[in-house]
Amino acid sequence: MSVITYGGTLWKTLQAADTLAAEGVNAEVIDLRTLRPLDMATVRGVAQRAEALGFNSVWTFERLLAPINPLTPYSGTPDGKLPNGMRTVIDPLSTLTFVAAKTSKLELGVSVLNIPFYNPVVLARQLT
Repeated sequence: MSVITYGGTLWKTLQAADTLAAEGVNAEVIDLRTLRPLDMATVRGVAQRAEALGFNSVWTFERLLAPINPLTPYSGTPDGKLPNGMRTVIDPLSTLTFVAAKTSKLELGVSVLNIPFYNPVVLARQLT
């Protein structure tokens, strides 16, 4: 069984996978936000697997900054710290363009796009 998750549900999903393993059920956990190695083969594999499993969409996000001393704990880990793997992300539009070329049914989306950092004409061309 493969479980694809991200963010706040990750540590709960890992706990559930451990529980299933104790009962003899192998549950692979794929964390979409912290893919390592962060390379195109991994991105392609996750997107194609999501499509094969019947998921209807793949989403990316953009982050330019990571908190050093956050005032609010991160809910995705038991200790409240942002995992190192989440301090860097790949370009969302380039990633979705690549995924579109490697899949046939998935809908694509960006949950966060820092629009002020883009040239408006270039961004409009990338989004069309």
